[in-house]
Amino acid sequence: MEHTKGGKIRLYESLYKQYSKLAFSKITDRPIAIAGLEQRLIRAFSTNGGFGIFEEYLRRSLLWQRAPNVQRMTRIDFGQKRVPSWSWMAYENEITFMDLPFNGVEWEKSEICSPWGSNTNADVWLSTRRSSNTHLEVIARDFRVPPGNQRTGELIFDGGRQPEGRTLKCVAIGRRKDVAGSSAQMHYVLLISQKSEGDVNLYERAGVGFMPKDWITFCGLNSMARVV
Repeated sequence: MEHTKGGKIRLYESLYKQYSKLAFSKITDRPIAIAGLEQRLIRAFSTNGGFGIFEEYLRRSLLWQRAPNVQRMTRIDFGQKRVPSWSWMAYENEITFMDLPFNGVEWEKSEICSPWGSNTNADVWLSTRRSSNTHLEVIARDFRVPPGNQRTGELIFDGGRQPEGRTLKCVAIGRRKDVAGSSAQMHYVLLISQKSEGDVNLYERAGVGFMPKDWITFCGLNSMARVV
């Protein structure tokens, strides 16, 4: 705990990346086998958390992605246990984290709310117990990738490609501090896809990415949504 904030971030990223490479006799043990270490990190960081995410580092820790050697993430069938799609613990494969500059990102405070809300009790911990509140409250924004202009941004889908037949939106997680206010300012985003046609405000994680500001719709109609 004497490390800098960046050192603490690199610590949990390293632990989770190593852990995600491990094999299990029962793949459904993925959230359970690391539970003791996760809970200790939560208490050491004096924060809330669960499912591999820390409220103190909410936006950064949500920007995990499939490792370069993984073509697609495979969702684990947990039966009655609810493991949210925004957690890497819900999938079988190896992960890494987006390479974000320390002190170089302005995090969006009003675009996303954690499952822990304003509760400051560090023992509120979800990975190994049932809870009805395992969703993220977000602003779901439309975006458009201009034809022939893909190289200025990158979309990394958990399933290897864009989900078919489902509405795709993004959640603005943070923005680079360089060229602030410019249409070329880079934004880091969580990609989400509509879970079902019956509920237009219910989404699942689809991946992560980064894109220029002018790809994202920041004005007009953007809906509040839940990512489960």
